[in-house]
Amino acid sequence: MKTATRLLVAALVLGTVMGTLIVPAQAGKKKVVAVLPFDSHHHSTWGRNAAEYLETLLVEKGKFRVVDRKHLSRVIKEHELGQMGLTEMSKELGRFIEADYLLGGSISALGDSYSLNAKMIDMETAEIVVAKSTTFKNLSKLRKACQFVTKALAQRAYGTGSGNSKAELFSMSDSRQFYDAAAYLVGQMETMTSNVAGSIDEVMGKKVMVQLERKINFRPGIKVQVESDGFEGTDTIGTLYITRMRPNGRSEATFQEEPMGLTMGQRFSSANYKNVVAIGPFEDVEEENEEFIKQFRKTLGDSMGSASVIAPADGMDSLAGSITPANRRSKLKALFNQGVDLVVTGRFIGSAGHRRLDMTVYNCYDGKKLKTIKLETKL
Repeated sequence: MKTATRLLVAALVLGTVMGTLIVPAQAGKKKVVAVLPFDSHHHSTWGRNAAEYLETLLVEKGKFRVVDRKHLSRVIKEHELGQMGLTEMSKELGRFIEADYLLGGSISALGDSYSLNAKMIDMETAEIVVAKSTTFKNLSKLRKACQFVTKALAQRAYGTGSGNSKAELFSMSDSRQFYDAAAYLVGQMETMTSNVAGSIDEVMGKKVMVQLERKINFRPGIKVQVESDGFEGTDTIGTLYITRMRPNGRSEATFQEEPMGLTMGQRFSSANYKNVVAIGPFEDVEEENEEFIKQFRKTLGDSMGSASVIAPADGMDSLAGSITPANRRSKLKALFNQGVDLVVTGRFIGSAGHRRLDMTVYNCYDGKKLKTIKLETKL
């Protein structure tokens, strides 16, 4: 009896030990993916490059094994599967190779950018489990687009996310985080705005000499309103912008439209003037999520609309959005001529939930950088 009992206990212990060994082995089993070259009519090599990038990234994730490309190509050729769609091909390939998923798609042109469209199909059910699309500008950005797709594949394959559409990644960001980030940036911009006051000293055609009596955060091109009777707070006769400040206070100004009846001794001030700010290009470096950038720009514009000393530049989205390092100075000058004082641009660095924003503020009058604002976010 004792012997039988010992054997039973030993069997139970062994079964328990074996169970603890088996579970991790099953849990740690890597998914197997077969990657097809992506269709690309505009750049024939890009489709092959995309497949190679994806194979490397899938293996680097440490959770996937990839079917040998030569073996996959041989099977497709031998069984004449090349003309099939992805879904039909997955059904047939399942008979000849052991894989959990088939990955394929296309690269298409979108004017000045390209779209990487990927589909991951369950080889057992022939169901599309991930359909992911992302944009990129050129071949150097293709690898980042593949990184975005790979992340979605891993999330879906291992149950850590649905992997469907950029809108889902955007919805993971709490809307409160958008408004908090925008409010902080608007507050930073408000501390930068100039506050100057003084009087007209001499009028020499379009050149006006002025005496500055208050000059807080002065920057070239700051606009001031000229008062009609020499007292602040009364009616204005027009606008000047201060172009140069001298140490003794006697400074230079000019105008785009000459104020009516501009004479020596008249007072001016920027106290009632809201600095007009245009939102230039913003970039989501890691994930290239255009929906995220679109929503952030909208939230930032809304926050500026309710600010006390700055205002959004209505109707300037197209001009401000076309700024590049090469044309920045000329575009900023054009915006200044349209009544815009400042332009903000920025880059989000990092993945969703851990993005850092580097935002730069430019002075439209002279094209110079005024300040860079850095903000760690949970966006």
